[in-house]
Amino acid sequence: LKNDDTTWGMGYNSNCKLGFNRQNNECIPTKSMENIRKIFTGRSDTFFISTSGYVYGCGGNFHDELGIHIENPQTFSPPALIMTDVKEVFCDSGCSYFLLNDDSLMVCGYNKNGQLGIGVLGQISTPVNAIKNVKQVCIEHNGDRYMGKAYFILNDGTVLFAGGNDITAT
Repeated sequence: LKNDDTTWGMGYNSNCKLGFNRQNNECIPTKSMENIRKIFTGRSDTFFISTSGYVYGCGGNFHDELGIHIENPQTFSPPALIMTDVKEVFCDSGCSYFLLNDDSLMVCGYNKNGQLGIGVLGQISTPVNAIKNVKQVCIEHNGDRYMGKAYFILNDGTVLFAGGNDITAT
């Protein structure tokens, strides 16, 4: 992300994670988007927040973590509009958390262990409302990339926990 709000990428691009509509590896920096203020990357996906608060996503969509349900969810590029009014994105292990400007949290993706914090198990194909008054999200995993845990810090200082609670949880 450059000072002029453009994004440039290079390197390994097997899941179209760099935002180009091709899976070639990029050997030189190549411009991918404009008017971007933040970038968030997961294991195989990337989210871009525009200067207007719009979130675009691309890359691996193996568990609908991009919030886009398509029949062949392997990869998605170029970056597609996911939602608006977003201040932060937290992503990893096949799931995504979108913190909106009103401090509400929307989630989607892999949810086998309840790590999305919505009270049900199973994959969530499009973003759904999860928690209100969220200040921060912290994602933890213990080496098993799908044994995710999430901690939600609320505006009043309360900490909520969701996800796998194996013997290594602290």
